Amino acid sequence: YPEQDQCWIWMEDLGDEAFQVTWTEESLQKSTRDIAHLHAQWWGRTAALKQWPFLRYRAQAMFHNSQNLEIGEQILGAIDVHPAAAAINTVFTPRRKAQIRQLVKSEDFLYGKLDALPQTLLHQDFWPPNVALYQGKTALVDWSYAGIGTPGAELCLMGFTGRLFLPDMGSRDAEILVEPLWEGLNKECGLPIRYEDVLSGYELAFTMRPLCQLVGYILRSLLDGASIVPNDPADFTDLDPWLELSEITLRRIEQAAKRQGIA
Repeated sequence: YPEQDQCWIWMEDLGDEAFQVTWTEESLQKSTRDIAHLHAQWWGRTAALKQWPFLRYRAQAMFHNSQNLEIGEQILGAIDVHPAAAAINTVFTPRRKAQIRQLVKSEDFLYGKLDALPQTLLHQDFWPPNVALYQGKTALVDWSYAGIGTPGAELCLMGFTGRLFLPDMGSRDAEILVEPLWEGLNKECGLPIRYEDVLSGYELAFTMRPLCQLVGYILRSLLDGASIVPNDPADFTDLDPWLELSEITLRRIEQAAKRQGIA
């Protein structure tokens, strides 16, 4: 009932076991190929999707806005007065802080490039807590960010968090994520999309949401000494693993930005 701003969502109980996934490279690739079938169902129907007011437009889940810019400045500015400033600044160097500020201010440019790529319906919150394996298929929960976007952007959060359970992902994230998605779209579903378009969508999105997560969640939690998320058991008293993840992520963001002509 779009005129009433209401919709019905049918929820099926998948059982706890469906979410107890031991992620491997193979299982992640399969789930990524499965996501392509969601994209294929809504391919070429963006005009209809834009009529639904409850969908997020322009990958709104990326969290770029003026408020986040202000919060990001406060977080970056708090590093130098922190007792662990020396260690944190080895990763968040002055050059990287400048690049972070540049990327956050490049929202219109980034969205312009994302909008120019093929569009369909995305889940937009594709990462392990929201993914279940049920009867040989991939099931997704938490559709609050569902909206219109380009397929590669679907992978940005998994590309960021995947390093937590697949340490060997490293610079192979395109091989593990982008290639299976393109194969699902092009070879399995027969959609006319180039691998380069999926890769561009992924890299453009990787300069946005993972960056916001890195600054707004990881860095802020490190500075606070505890997670900023209620009931989050993550231990932020040991800086080393989080700074290592930050270093890997920032290198990947720099690589993506350079390839897309941003920096």
